Amino acid sequence: MSAHSRRKPADDFLTPQDREILERTFDIDDPAQLTGLLDRPPDTDEVPEIEYAYNITPPGGRAKGHAPTLKCVFPHTARHWRGSIVRWKNGDRARLGPDCGADHFGFNFKAVEERFVAAKSRKNDLVRFVALRSLLPKVVDELRPLSKAPCIVTYDELRQSFSAIFPELHQTLGTIAHGDGLLRTTRQERDRTAEENRVERSKEGRELLKACEDARSKGPGVVKACNRRLKQWMDDQSPIMKTVIQEAGALSGRSFFTDPRPMVHTVGTATVTMAKLAAEITSKRSDHWTATSPFSRTFKSIRDAIALIDAVGDRIEDGRRFSSQANLQRITQWASFEMNAPRPRVRNAVSTQGRTLINLEGGGRWSFAADITLPALHQLDELRRLMGN
Repeated sequence: MSAHSRRKPADDFLTPQDREILERTFDIDDPAQLTGLLDRPPDTDEVPEIEYAYNITPPGGRAKGHAPTLKCVFPHTARHWRGSIVRWKNGDRARLGPDCGADHFGFNFKAVEERFVAAKSRKNDLVRFVALRSLLPKVVDELRPLSKAPCIVTYDELRQSFSAIFPELHQTLGTIAHGDGLLRTTRQERDRTAEENRVERSKEGRELLKACEDARSKGPGVVKACNRRLKQWMDDQSPIMKTVIQEAGALSGRSFFTDPRPMVHTVGTATVTMAKLAAEITSKRSDHWTATSPFSRTFKSIRDAIALIDAVGDRIEDGRRFSSQANLQRITQWASFEMNAPRPRVRNAVSTQGRTLINLEGGGRWSFAADITLPALHQLDELRRLMGN
């Protein structure tokens, strides 16, 4: 036997049943193109199988004044746009309205519909499966060098250096990022207005006020003494405090603090996962995926791996947002508020120079370049389109 005759067909990873499903047409645009459609149901108790589905609803449907035109094989006046072509074992075909199968064949037709839907869904999975066999290995090759890409290495280094240059600021901004994200400082200060109003609300205070009013007719010395007693009484009362809130705006780029995972590990996890999935897809026959081990489970794992890489891109974008000049200026303003609070969470002054944050006491400088970005990942983009991400 020659080597050519022993060569396996290109689609030997498909079972005969799956190859048949892959080649099958499930939807047709116009059932009128089929010849030999029955005008009345055949004289048989056989429940037919669904061969095709169709939907010729015109744009707008009834709302635009259109009326259904297709007749069902069963004798009733209802017309439809959407239905099925059913076929009996002898080859006879007929149109069937969307509800007529259940109405005329009963519970048995539900099983027919489920078989048709399952086969149609299986075809969609097989189309994706065939494409993945060639695409996934290319995606893995594209991802392998990503963990050493400058953007990944630089991002992790910048996260570590920010913590080293601004330890208190890093900790406090992390708390804010995990909270409502507002650069807000609160402090307590005496409410002088409320303390003055308290004089009129208390009996003793009202008596002192009246005494001061009466003293006007008794001479300057009496007025001075009354005012002194009033001031002394006010000073002896417990202070009334109020909360003063100072806000510098919202913190941008919060995931720079909320996601502690080293980016190189995230990329590595995504790459290893994608490599395992590529090995599974390329080494298994189509019958590896069954009702108990469906394609959907593998496809979800692929989407999850894509999401990991997408999250890397989002984190880099958040790093650029965090290091924008406007955000660093908000942080600088908020830090000045915080330093004047009774219990400051940040004690070191900072300033901004463009997209650079400066520790005025330690002298450290930190910046995140605006052009840090993921390299083009064309194979991953193609995979994303294939998986509908």
